[in-house]
This record gives sequence, structure tokens and C-alpha cells, in this order.
Amino acid sequence: MNRNPTTIKKWNLRIFDWIEWIFNTCALLSFSGMIIAVFIQVYSRFAMESAPNWTEELARVFFIFTVAFATGPAIRHGHFIKLDLVGKYFSSAHFRIYQRTISFLLFLFGACLLLSAVKFTGLGMTERSPAMGLNMAYVFFSLFVLSLSMVAFYLEKMINFKEEKELNA
Repeated sequence: MNRNPTTIKKWNLRIFDWIEWIFNTCALLSFSGMIIAVFIQVYSRFAMESAPNWTEELARVFFIFTVAFATGPAIRHGHFIKLDLVGKYFSSAHFRIYQRTISFLLFLFGACLLLSAVKFTGLGMTERSPAMGLNMAYVFFSLFVLSLSMVAFYLEKMINFKEEKELNA
């Protein structure tokens, strides 16, 4: 078996590129659904006698899923706001340890959230949304998606930290 770090990195990159493509595609579809729902809502308020009451709820569900699907790629590319007030006081070696610790803690948080999300989704099996009558398990599933994306992309960060250490050794 070839254990060359560059070969391993290429495989990891391909796997996480594929995962990112799935999350990006789903985020784009959710965002498109939200735009369509809002368009229907705005159009119906101005052009029809009464607006359907389900459009606002549908737009909210699509928004929730857009955020859930977009979280992983945002983590991967560092698009979240960072407050490095503490990190600026560290040396470069200590700062790397600090970054790895934060990534590991967020990975653990995502894993705990993932386990809880399964139970949370199960709670939605008996509930229905008020306007659409949608089974709330579908909406609660967004927490599972969000935590899965956190786990996947913080795992990638930790793998990259390990490979970086092997390449520098």
C-alpha cells in the first residue's frame, strides 16, 4: 500500500471535494427554492386577492436548509468570522496548537450535535407544521445535515493538520 503523504492528500482532497460538491449543490437548490417561494409570496400579495399562507413557511424551511448545507463549505474555506484576539499573543508554533485545539473541539461539538440531531429528528415524527402540514422530522433533519457538515469538514482540517506535521517532519 502506498503511504506517500502526497498520495494520501490527493485522495483526501478528492473525497472532500466530492462532499463539498454535494453540500454546495444542495445549498444552491435550497436557496433557489427559497427564492421561488418568496417570489410566489410577493407576487401573490400584489397580484392576487389573497396570498397563500404556506409560502412564508416554505421560504423559512428552505432558508434553514440553505444554512445547514452551506455551513460545511464555509468551514472548509474559512468564510466564518474569526476573532483571533487570543491568537495574536501566541508564537507561530503555539498558534498552530491553538488552531488545532479549536478545530478538534468544534469537531467534538459537531459529533455531539450529530448524535443529538438523530433523536431530535425522531421527535419531529409526531409533529406537523401549521401552514403546510409538513412532517417536522423533515425540518428537524436540517440539524443533522448541519452537524454532519461540521463533522466532515473539521475532520478534513484535522487530517490536513496531521499531514502538515508529517510533511514537516
